[in-house]
Amino acid sequence: MLERLTNGVLLATPHRVLPTHHARDSIIRFNAFAPHTLVAPLRPFVTADRPAAYSPVEMREHMETTMRNLEAGLGSWDTERQRSRSASYEYNGGERRVLECEPNTMSQ
Repeated sequence: MLERLTNGVLLATPHRVLPTHHARDSIIRFNAFAPHTLVAPLRPFVTADRPAAYSPVEMREHMETTMRNLEAGLGSWDTERQRSRSASYEYNGGERRVLECEPNTMSQ
């Protein structure tokens, strides 16, 4: 989601557990936005030289699509392109949209 929010400035990276010679336990933790949250490039990351490169998507749709792809045997990482499939997935027919950022109005 950071890749989508930052219009590709921060790229998704592959997540892999490396094999070891000793036994170990792994705990998986994923963080996500609330299901209704719209995720699209934020205004500070969209310029004339770097137009919006990601389609908007609600977090719920993104997670449902990712799970369907995984169930179909499509991993989240495209080794050929060295890109995250889920980060670069086209939603809404490839429509482009930019999210405006509200200035931080919280008191310090």
